[in-house]
Amino acid sequence: FRKPTPGIIVRICQALILPPYQRAGHGSKMLHAVHRYADTYVEEYESSIPIVEINVEDPAPGFVALRDYVDYQRFVSLVSDPDEKKKNYDGSDRKVIPFDSAYLTMHPITSKEYFGPIPENNLQYVASLLKITTGQSQIVHEMYKLAQLEAWKQQLLDCSETASQSHDPSTIEDAETN
Repeated sequence: FRKPTPGIIVRICQALILPPYQRAGHGSKMLHAVHRYADTYVEEYESSIPIVEINVEDPAPGFVALRDYVDYQRFVSLVSDPDEKKKNYDGSDRKVIPFDSAYLTMHPITSKEYFGPIPENNLQYVASLLKITTGQSQIVHEMYKLAQLEAWKQQLLDCSETASQSHDPSTIEDAETN
């Protein structure tokens, strides 16, 4: 295993939720609790060694979906509230650079560049903020791009439905060119 920075790496083997309790949100609550523990580890336990990453060893397909869902939720909250992670949880004295999500909106959804690779430094920075691997950071970014694309498509559909109800052909043309 390659360590991104010196510190503790928490490895989760699997999560077991008994059948009567599945699909009730318990798995995501447990995974969120692990992330909260990692974020507050240095302060709460007065440790000089921070938790730098949480990863999963050989996850089952259901756990992969759960991890993707939780990491995506955390990424979206980071994008919507960039000040959330300004606090330096790893106990170091280094200055924490605020999360800047400008690279996510640098290119319009309709351009080829929007679907290009995410710069490595952005992947690493998001991975360090969320305490995930850079590979998982890539997955979360791709999920974000897909969600933005779906929202854009829905917006176009809504615009064309509104235009067809008003029978104004110029509105439809405007929606199709955007």
